[in-house]
Amino acid sequence: MRPLIVLSARAVAAALLLVLALGAAAGGVRLLPWLFAPEVPLRLALPFGRLLLAHALDAAVMVGLPVGLALAAATFVERGEARALQALGASPLRLLLPALAVSAVTCGLHVGAGAVLESEGPGRFSAELLEAGRAACARSKEIRRVEVPLGGVTWLCFPRAPQLVGKVPGVASDAWFSASSVRLSADLGEIDLESLSLALRSGSHTATLRAPRARIVGLPVWGGGSGTGGPGRAARSSLSAAVLSIVAVARVLSRRPGQGSPVGAAVAAALGAVVLLSALRQLEPRFGFPLAVVAAAASAVTTFVLAFGLIRGRQVPTVARPAAR
Repeated sequence: MRPLIVLSARAVAAALLLVLALGAAAGGVRLLPWLFAPEVPLRLALPFGRLLLAHALDAAVMVGLPVGLALAAATFVERGEARALQALGASPLRLLLPALAVSAVTCGLHVGAGAVLESEGPGRFSAELLEAGRAACARSKEIRRVEVPLGGVTWLCFPRAPQLVGKVPGVASDAWFSASSVRLSADLGEIDLESLSLALRSGSHTATLRAPRARIVGLPVWGGGSGTGGPGRAARSSLSAAVLSIVAVARVLSRRPGQGSPVGAAVAAALGAVVLLSALRQLEPRFGFPLAVVAAAASAVTTFVLAFGLIRGRQVPTVARPAAR
């Protein structure tokens, strides 16, 4: 089993690094404007950079793990080593042990990295952005503004005290707010504000409201309350990718040499991983963690089986010519 373990580990590592590099490059393109924007301090851009890296790592595991394991299994079959082990009495479960081991190690490292890169939920991450903006504003000795990425709000740096201003979301009319302090719940379901001022304009009329303290409750919970923090999201994506990977390896190992090329297996696994990634992100906010994982994994497995069968069916078999006498 050692050759298959080494082959699987190398293939998974190569696929992970390739997808992670592409994801990090795409995230860097999104982060680059904020790094050079004078109204966005570097301390504000770094938390968002960690978030982009965490999502790139999720995509790398969900794509790289099944692609790497399917490629390694198909290569092992094409070399005839799988057939030789089966002839020596190796059971199908034993042939799956290397894939299970590599999947377990990858999932464990992914969850640990998710805890380091994004240890908090969406509310705490947003609160970190707000606090970083307020701290940058407090250190400023002149009147300026500090933009908060993704929030659509701005800290106005006044000598007396910073003020957070922005447009009220979800209101058809023109409405703005300002507050001296904002506290968010972990799931973004509640918001506490201090020194709140509201201004609403409708036509030629303007209405204002001021309150020393205000609490907004009943807001839509981020991700349906499933806890979309780094470790939890990493565990869900790793579990889904591991299910697809094990099914793909079992399907590939059941073939004989010449019944499926390594490239075909990798392409089929990549298609299944894309379906898994898309289905999980679309279904989880609507149906929650368990049902979304089951439905996404089933869709990905079905896609892989159909794609691998189609690619295998389109391959032209090679017929060995008899040697000339």
